[in-house]
Amino acid sequence: MMSHRARQTESSPVRALLVLGDEALRANVAAVIGGLPGVSETRAIASYGELLAERMDEFDAFIVGESFADAAATDVVGLIREHRDEAPILAALLDDPGGIGGTLLEHGADECVHLGDEHSAYQLRATFEKHLELSRIKRENLRLQAALARSLAELKSKNRELEEQTQRLETIASTDLLTNLANRWRFQERMNPMFAEAIRYGDDLACLMMDLDGFKSINDTMGHQAGDDLLTAVGRVIIEQVRASDLAARIGGDEFVIILPRTNAGTAAALAERIRTQFRRHAQGALGAEKTCGISIGISSISMSNPLDAKQLLSHADNALYAAKRSRTHRVMLCDADGVTGVPINGLRR
Repeated sequence: MMSHRARQTESSPVRALLVLGDEALRANVAAVIGGLPGVSETRAIASYGELLAERMDEFDAFIVGESFADAAATDVVGLIREHRDEAPILAALLDDPGGIGGTLLEHGADECVHLGDEHSAYQLRATFEKHLELSRIKRENLRLQAALARSLAELKSKNRELEEQTQRLETIASTDLLTNLANRWRFQERMNPMFAEAIRYGDDLACLMMDLDGFKSINDTMGHQAGDDLLTAVGRVIIEQVRASDLAARIGGDEFVIILPRTNAGTAAALAERIRTQFRRHAQGALGAEKTCGISIGISSISMSNPLDAKQLLSHADNALYAAKRSRTHRVMLCDADGVTGVPINGLRR
């Protein structure tokens, strides 16, 4: 184990300021303190006025006497403590008139050393070294605490960056980048829980299946960029129309699906018409009069066809979509109670 003397020698040099009104006491204390390993400078002054002129931040430890011509000892201790809150202050007392030692401790001194007998030098040296070590430990603890605080702050910042990056990656992994809708993986992940929740609470749940009409012709004659522009327009229209609680996804090339919690077939049909109308306007503006592209939509709901699970709810909506694609007059169809037949929305009993 490293000795105290070795630790003290390897630490930073110590500068001690002695504020002692008694001349003989100044000389004796300076001789004891100045001979300690690691003490590079011992400066001795005699008054409060001289202390005011000193740069106290340049000293590592202080020894204060009990009496001064120009101030009380408590004023000296208070002034030092005001400037050097962390530095050790020892009170060197020849006697203790009126309990001055206790008063100095109350004003900021760390310990009182009573001098005047054959053991005084040893006691002063041991007490001084003890408080230097305590001060060193205190500074080291503060340094470690500051380093720990910096490390924790850096760790918190790194964790925040990691969480943000993870969130971005999760968003990328679950989003169709062309339309900004959920992708097929995200839709499949959420579809069953949404159906189970609706059944649990006795809520209705509607499903819209959508497919673009004439999309392949647009791709073949006007190029894939025109097709991508249409798909982007579909995504924008859907995002503008759905609620935060709805799940809207692109599940194929030009196939889209929306799951609507707590929504009946009539409300879902109204949404379908808004989407179809808004997209038609976008398509007309993008394609001009020579080309057309619309949307066919099939709708199912728990209350209409009583599906057994989410997969069947989707299948019922797909059947209605197939009926809408075959129809020349009705581009939005509802799935009837049999789960197969398509019914025009204008025949819906509301």
